[in-house]
Amino acid sequence: MKKFGLATQIFVALVLGIIVGAVFYGNKTAIAYIVPIGDIFIHAIKMIVMPIVIAALVVAVASVGDMKKLGKLGGKT
Repeated sequence: MKKFGLATQIFVALVLGIIVGAVFYGNKTAIAYIVPIGDIFIHAIKMIVMPIVIAALVVAVASVGDMKKLGKLGGKT
């Protein structure tokens, strides 16, 4: 079975999102069921992003061996 590339997957998800949005547009019952799922997704994204950013900064600072370079990196940051 052929695997699809990332760009193809994103395009398919975009088209499916447009179709689902057009089908359920204005349907209060469907919106009532979908909104909590969207809220959980947004909260999960917010919960994941901050630790990733902090971990990336810690790894970047830890990988700098010279204290002089670390001072320059700290000033730029």
